[in-house]
Amino acid sequence: MSLHDRLLQEAKDAGIDDDPEVQKYLKLLNVAPNDHVRKRVAQKLRLKIDRHRSHPFSEKQSPVVSPSSVKVGRGWKRGWVSLSVDDLPRHVLMSGQSGSGKTTTSYNLMSELDDLDIPFWAFDLKQDYRHLVKSDEIDDILVLPVEKFRFNPLKPPPGVSTGDWLTRFMEVFCDTQELLGGSDRFLDEQLHHFQRQSSQPTLLDLKNYIGNLSLPPQRRQFKYRVKGSIGRLLRDSPHTFDVVEGYDLEELLKRNVVFEFDGLKKWAKNFLMEILIAWIYEYRKAQNHRGDGVRHVTFLDEAKTILSVYKEQQVASGLPEIDRMVAELREFQESLIVADQEANKLTDSIKANTYTKILLATGDAKEFRAMAESLKMDRLQERWARKLGVGQAVVQKGERDPVPVDLPNFELEKDITDEELVSRMSEEWRDLSFQPLDSSTSESTEPAEDIEEESENAAESSEEAELDLSERGDRLLEDIAENPFKSVTDRYEEFSSRYQGDKAKKELLEKELVEEQTAKLKQGRMKLLELTDKAKDYLEDLDVEVERSGRGGIVHRYWQHRVSDSLEEGGLNPVVEKSHADVFVNVDGEGVALEIAMGRNAREVEHISDRLDQGFDRVVTLCRNKSVKGFIEDKLDDVDVDRDKVDVLLLRQFFDAERPF
Repeated sequence: MSLHDRLLQEAKDAGIDDDPEVQKYLKLLNVAPNDHVRKRVAQKLRLKIDRHRSHPFSEKQSPVVSPSSVKVGRGWKRGWVSLSVDDLPRHVLMSGQSGSGKTTTSYNLMSELDDLDIPFWAFDLKQDYRHLVKSDEIDDILVLPVEKFRFNPLKPPPGVSTGDWLTRFMEVFCDTQELLGGSDRFLDEQLHHFQRQSSQPTLLDLKNYIGNLSLPPQRRQFKYRVKGSIGRLLRDSPHTFDVVEGYDLEELLKRNVVFEFDGLKKWAKNFLMEILIAWIYEYRKAQNHRGDGVRHVTFLDEAKTILSVYKEQQVASGLPEIDRMVAELREFQESLIVADQEANKLTDSIKANTYTKILLATGDAKEFRAMAESLKMDRLQERWARKLGVGQAVVQKGERDPVPVDLPNFELEKDITDEELVSRMSEEWRDLSFQPLDSSTSESTEPAEDIEEESENAAESSEEAELDLSERGDRLLEDIAENPFKSVTDRYEEFSSRYQGDKAKKELLEKELVEEQTAKLKQGRMKLLELTDKAKDYLEDLDVEVERSGRGGIVHRYWQHRVSDSLEEGGLNPVVEKSHADVFVNVDGEGVALEIAMGRNAREVEHISDRLDQGFDRVVTLCRNKSVKGFIEDKLDDVDVDRDKVDVLLLRQFFDAERPF
């Protein structure tokens, strides 16, 4: 092979064979007058190819930032890479592993939006954004923990007819509560009957109305499913829905608002996020808010909770309703900035229909591949992007070439406690008006003649639901009983496909036999399934023994056993639940009580004092996160205990240390 052909092949492998400068060098090789000139041309061409391999992106300088753009990061020549606000309604997708800089990037974008007087909402699932109340970069921000949020999901947005809104409510409700086929048609029918009977309907009114229905046996299953799902929402977010008239969302769309939905069960969290997006969509459509530039931006972290590829795969049309709304929001100048660390679990629709994509450091090859394909990177660019570090990203806009950037830092102390948030926000909360539910008029009583019938129907329905559990549902339920701390992902391996495992899980959730909980690990999160009392009764009838060791909920018990297993691996002999200690172990003649602290609760401090009073030589409290650790350390200052006998550690410190105490 000639020198020309070898270098042409190298240029093709590097993806720059059509570069004008490369073409010029290749032509010179053919017309070079002697070997000396040919050698110099070849050296220059190889240098260009090598330089491209080490940085395989366009060398064009980033465009100058205009007054109507938001800065993302600095390009390789230190020019700013920015997003035009006109492009924001076509949405932004951001993906990277935990700690890669997603939240910091959101902080910076929020600050940029605030400078342009473009309001934003943020759905916060981890209390990441409350700390912005201390930032000088954002002038006005309202933080609404879920217990302070007031919202009646049955009241339509201004300009939207009640009938249209109730149909939208039905779609969101059935989708987020994972109700099986038939429930949507049942609820749609009953909602429109209900509408004619109530001028100011609430969720509690709807629950009572559904509960009072007298139905033939073949339709009772829908009644109990729908009523039970409404009841779950009311139990999980009682303060939020306990209103006839909630906060004025039309006014809140003009403000920077953080909605804190951490701690909610999946069905409540997903319902609130999806119904609020639906509210924005229907409101903008009714007001004909087209054109005139971006009006508002919504930040959606952990987006797979509602934009799930599994949901997309199970919808006959291939496109869930939430994806349709997101796609159409752009028409009304509404922008969505979507972030997740598991891009492969997001719908194909959101990956295909976001104009701007931001890839941050991604440790998992599968996650990297899901984003790399969306960014249309070539092989060399992918190889380069696999080595992204914290604070680095690759940005791609529309059909333009991807661009690597260094993300700016955002100085912010993450130390806002619940108490400080109340102190800073209490006046703001008082200024928000709402109409509370009048329990004396909203609670309905069942007609006397229906009480006995309904009681019998409930028992009959419950028995039918238990007897009607599928084989895969039985198999998953028994696996949970025998192996309580196995992750949901590992449980799916017991089935012929992940799809079958997911169907089994949804069946158990639908029948209220399990609840899904999340344990946050050092890297990522782990989904656990906890048996309900109903499931334990069902298993007892099948003579299946339910493994029960440890105290509290499934996540607390999971960590008890993880700690115990770790101590056992270290050559010790731990005991779970000895003398009320979460874990007891004898270390060099000292009796050590280990307590697992999952939340900012005063009883965690009481446990420390109680264990010392019981005669334990040392107490080690292992905390879920820094916020819990700081809370316990502060409260210990007010308690009369020997601090030399107390250690307060993070769970990860315990597992990382060779000898934690």
